[in-house]
Amino acid sequence: MKWERADYDTDPVTLAKKLIGAVLCCRTKEGLTTGRIVECEAYGGCWRGHEDDGAHSAKGITARTKVVFGEPGHAYVYLIYGMYTCLNIVCEPEGIPGCVLIRAIEPLSGVELMRHRRKGAKGRLLTGGPGRLTMAMGIDRSFYGEDLTGNRLWIEKGEGHFPVKRTKRIGIDYAKYGRNFPWRMVLEDNIYMYLSKEGSSRETRITSDLAIKPAFPCGCSFVMKEVLAIDVSMHSRLWQRRLAMHIACFCLTFQKDPAKRLSNGCESLFVL
Repeated sequence: MKWERADYDTDPVTLAKKLIGAVLCCRTKEGLTTGRIVECEAYGGCWRGHEDDGAHSAKGITARTKVVFGEPGHAYVYLIYGMYTCLNIVCEPEGIPGCVLIRAIEPLSGVELMRHRRKGAKGRLLTGGPGRLTMAMGIDRSFYGEDLTGNRLWIEKGEGHFPVKRTKRIGIDYAKYGRNFPWRMVLEDNIYMYLSKEGSSRETRITSDLAIKPAFPCGCSFVMKEVLAIDVSMHSRLWQRRLAMHIACFCLTFQKDPAKRLSNGCESLFVL
């Protein structure tokens, strides 16, 4: 059953809990895709006396956030890193900002179309992340302000029992107060969600402790010792370049002396 306007007319935290297990549906000229929402985050309002400084609406109405201050039941779609879109569901009565970011879905129908759009990705790499799911479902910036009671993008009630777990939100360390709000909702034990750092697969982590002497003309040597946290859902070009540097340096060291990869204590762990 498709949600009506009244289903969206509530606060962000209540809506976020309600969205877990619900079905997100998107119809484009290429076809219909649907997926069960398994992870989302609430934005707007306040918690323990502090306004949500992690919300886009915290700075007031702008050309980008004006839809968040409007009628509930519309889509707030914005661009990140100049290449990926994120889908938010607007809630609260008109004039009060509030929305819920959809972070991950479990594909239900139109899976082949999703894989085609995601260049053959499977499992969590298909729709486990805000940028991945919008790409898989064909949700671009043309959906900004889309009425979710229409026939292009909508939400349907999920059938079954969906245990919800709450954690802190992800990727908003810049927010003095909001980074501690426990407003991330996930469907427990679902493989399509990102996990938090406490047992998580959200980040690709590379730990290295290498004494590297690459075969460069200058004959330089340096010690590389750091932990990189790479958010693979965003595919940051900067992180890609740094990752490539690590791999290249490791290959140079291995080529020169294969035994060094053990003596130098190199340890690499990729969790994709």
